[in-house]
Amino acid sequence: MERKRLEYPLLLIMLLTGFSLTAQTAAPTYQILVPPAGIATDAGEPSIGADWKTGAIMFQAILETDRITMSGNTATWQNVSPVTSATSLDPILFTDHTTGRTLVSELAGVCSLSSFSDDGGANYTPAVGCGVPAGVDHQTIGGGPFAPTLVPLGVGYPNAVYYCSQDVVDASCALSVDGGLTYGAAVPIYTLVDCGGLHGHIKVGPDGTAYVPNKECDGNAAVVSSSNNGITWTIHTIPGSSSGDSDPSVAVASDNTVYFGWHGANGHPMVAVSHDHGATWTNITDVGTSLGIQNVAFPAMVAGDSNRAALAFLGTPPAATRRMPQTSKECGTSISPPPTTAVSPGPL
Repeated sequence: MERKRLEYPLLLIMLLTGFSLTAQTAAPTYQILVPPAGIATDAGEPSIGADWKTGAIMFQAILETDRITMSGNTATWQNVSPVTSATSLDPILFTDHTTGRTLVSELAGVCSLSSFSDDGGANYTPAVGCGVPAGVDHQTIGGGPFAPTLVPLGVGYPNAVYYCSQDVVDASCALSVDGGLTYGAAVPIYTLVDCGGLHGHIKVGPDGTAYVPNKECDGNAAVVSSSNNGITWTIHTIPGSSSGDSDPSVAVASDNTVYFGWHGANGHPMVAVSHDHGATWTNITDVGTSLGIQNVAFPAMVAGDSNRAALAFLGTPPAATRRMPQTSKECGTSISPPPTTAVSPGPL
């Protein structure tokens, strides 16, 4: 298990306006929301979710689950932790933004302690924490639409939910058809013969394809994907994509374009784009060149409309250290730094 301490957790909210498929009409703006005293005082490996139905933001700080509500530029933080968060080797939170369900997972060996809430943490339902057999480390929870082929029987929730974890010799994922209440049997997605290193967080595209990023499969970064609701998994490597230490990150746009962000072996922030579920990759680019980025950590990729994605990372340009969100448009063909920089868009 890899743990990093964040003594003063900050919540960075990226507010993108003018979501046009052809042009960005307004620059992104950013707010740093600092919790009040006594809230989220320690958040090693924090995770975050957004409820699109209510606008609430859910934030996991080790054993503490917080709900943040916005009113203009003011944020209200409230501790809404479930009773199942009693101990943890690794905290993970996932919010299904379409239904508002938030799942809280606290790793407890070969499974996790887990609960879910459908009302922003006001009430929780205890849940089975994993599918068997599960790994001992690096669990991740994610979800999205079911793939249209081989839809499982007994579906009791609108979306598929996956629990993935890593063990000594392999990694596995288990599917839940009841919104994370229970899981089916875990299925190996790769073994040490295929891939090494820690995997990143699972994401599910609009067409139901699930993706787990890995920083090293046969010498390259890769996504491991399933298009049949987790029954089988396929490794798709990115040519020439040797990695540094940080976990990679994957995101899927509304048209199922796949964006992959990783810490390159040269220390730089890297991005690749796929239009065929990871089978082939284009626009393999060092996106830190224009800013002089020398070293990065913790890349986080997100995607929205068919021509919009963003990569955030901890980056160190010459004589500076700051978090650098970068937004791209036109399917990864250009990049725009945040408004606090004076760098013009360049080719991706």
